[in-house]
Amino acid sequence: MPDLMRRAQTPGIVWGFQGLGLDEALNVWKVATPEERETLKPHLRKKMQMFGTMPQAERDRLLPLARQVLGQ
Repeated sequence: MPDLMRRAQTPGIVWGFQGLGLDEALNVWKVATPEERETLKPHLRKKMQMFGTMPQAERDRLLPLARQVLGQ
């Protein structure tokens, strides 16, 4: 029952976002509203921690998108 209660309190956008890969999450971030970004920010940070464990080719492919999305 606690899991059901937690799910009921979690916004739907978060549930969908959590199931995305980093590349898809970065694409969602690009079109998210400022309010949605505030909601998603901790979840994007968690996904960004995966960069260090990705194969080099995957990092090379995603780094330009991550920089574009994060404005760096």
